Amino acid sequence: MSTLKNRIMLRVYALFALRFALSPLGLRTLGLFTAVFTILFSVSVRHIFMNMPTLYDFPALFTFHAQAFLHTSLLVQIASLATVGLCLFVVRDAFKVASGRLSF
Repeated sequence: MSTLKNRIMLRVYALFALRFALSPLGLRTLGLFTAVFTILFSVSVRHIFMNMPTLYDFPALFTFHAQAFLHTSLLVQIASLATVGLCLFVVRDAFKVASGRLSF
C-alpha cells in the first residue's frame, strides 16, 4: 500500500510543479534565472566590484554603470534589460499571489 501511495503522491507533486512551471509567474521566474545566469557566466563580477567606485559617490557610480553597460557585449545588455524587466514582473506577480488575486 505504501508503494501505491508514494506513486500517487509523486504524480500529484509532479502535476503541481508542472502547473507552477507553466504559469506566467513560473515562466517569468525561469526567464529571470536564465538572464541572471547569462550575466554571471558572461561577466567577471569580481572585477566589476574591484573597479567600482565607492557607493557614496553617486555621480561616479552612475557614470561607471552607464559606461560599463554601454561598453559591454550585446548579449549582456539584453540579459541586463531582461533581468530588470522580469524582476519587476516577478515581484508584481508575487504580490498578486500573496494578496490572493492571482493563483499559480
